[in-house]
Amino acid sequence: MLTVVCWLWRGWRPVYTADHVNRLERMLARNLTIPHRLICATDMPRGINCETVPIPVIHGFEKWPKALPNCFRRLHLFAGESARIYGERCLSIDLDCIITGNMDSLITDDPFKILRGGVCPYNGSLWQVTPGWRPDVWHDLSMDLVRQSGKDRMPNGRRPFGSDQVVMAHKIKGAPTWGNADGVYQYMGTGDKVPIGAKVLFFAGGRKPWDEKCGLRDLYFQLSDE
Repeated sequence: MLTVVCWLWRGWRPVYTADHVNRLERMLARNLTIPHRLICATDMPRGINCETVPIPVIHGFEKWPKALPNCFRRLHLFAGESARIYGERCLSIDLDCIITGNMDSLITDDPFKILRGGVCPYNGSLWQVTPGWRPDVWHDLSMDLVRQSGKDRMPNGRRPFGSDQVVMAHKIKGAPTWGNADGVYQYMGTGDKVPIGAKVLFFAGGRKPWDEKCGLRDLYFQLSDE
């Protein structure tokens, strides 16, 4: 069975709540017909309807700048035997999404697949992994590794931006990816139109689908209401 994992913890960007987890569960139930379960890794389990597991603990990042993305704990999906709590096959997905179509075709047998990025070769909003595959990605995690990963160069010459996605791009090069052709899009913050053929829309940075000024706010609530 496929395990879909979402993440909710106190810290870097405190805009997410149990309600967002529950809305994701309803969108998945309507748009993912492959047998699956949703797990939320969290230190805020109150009010969450799906199964929860403790949020992974990471050490050595006490001095990480609070203004920078800090999603390294999601890399626990690579953590060898301890990652088996997530099941045999896993899809990690961000809470700030709108699922607009059937997602079944996105699930493959690849041990690792990830959304193609813009500010980084990979985008951590959506990725699939066999839990425990490449345990070095988790066990080698340190601020030194992150600094080294941040020195990589993209084809346009720029350095990659992010946290877990930068580490994955550094450690796992040339992985298969999803993109617009697969129905996975980044919402660019303007208008209320959904691209033809879209299956999932993600909202990077400060834009969230439930915000008052978001052009797709009504759609988000329509597709995630009970």
